[in-house]
Amino acid sequence: MIPCRYHDILAVNSSEVPEGHTMENFKQFLRDSFNLKTKTIIPLALRRKKPKLLLLSRQESRKLLNEDDMVKLMERMGFQVQRALPSETSYLDKFAHIMNSCDVVVAAHGAGLTNQVFLPNGAVVVQIVPLGIEWASEHYFGTPAIDMGLKYLEYKVWPNETSLYDLYGEDDPIISDPASVWAKGYRIVQDVYLNRQDFRINLNRFEGTLLQVLEVLG
Repeated sequence: MIPCRYHDILAVNSSEVPEGHTMENFKQFLRDSFNLKTKTIIPLALRRKKPKLLLLSRQESRKLLNEDDMVKLMERMGFQVQRALPSETSYLDKFAHIMNSCDVVVAAHGAGLTNQVFLPNGAVVVQIVPLGIEWASEHYFGTPAIDMGLKYLEYKVWPNETSLYDLYGEDDPIISDPASVWAKGYRIVQDVYLNRQDFRINLNRFEGTLLQVLEVLG
């Protein structure tokens, strides 16, 4: 029996693989397995269609409370926007094709970002980073995105953009000192920052992130 080996989060350590395979080889394996057509996105300057942006919509924790307004902003800035509900992501064969057709994915930190393995090379991942989850966001999805040939941008929420601000107030350590919450253990962190936190995104700030996306897309 061949033992299982841990290669890190969404990663392939080629030095640990006899054939020297990389994450790009794994992505090609997925493209072949799911019959995905797009390997690399086409720069904006070389096409007429609007860039396609997929917004992963959350319905429980880490919801985007002004999601409709965010979609309107994205559309005004020239994106063709599609929303994906959690129920859609469970049909992996269909959802892989949706992801592979996109130029941009926007999502709050969560397991749905694992689907970035189906994105074409050069696509842009925009992760909305919750308060208190900065390290995990970068380690679990940011660094892997770059390593698999994607472009990665972060939108780190400010304290007044999170529902925790209204629940606890600006002087509570949950808002002012997340490190002290981490010191109490992961169960507390999970309960507060992952399970209780939603976002009302500052559209003016987010517009700046979308301008970065357009610049990265060329």
